[in-house]
Amino acid sequence: MTVSPNTRMMILVGGLGAFTTFSTYALENVNLLRDGQMWVALGNVAASTVLGVVCVFLGISLANYVLTH
Repeated sequence: MTVSPNTRMMILVGGLGAFTTFSTYALENVNLLRDGQMWVALGNVAASTVLGVVCVFLGISLANYVLTH
């Protein structure tokens, strides 16, 4: 199977971008836990999760609106 250069670039950039974003998120929470800020770390995890889901929902809703109007 041959993969085009554009597809390879998209996978590489997307994969590395996702990996570094998640790594930064995880490191931030680990550092908060090391500093004894358990509630701040838990709040960060909860807020990031909730806001992520809300943003996905809003993005899907906006895309549906744009595509149907």
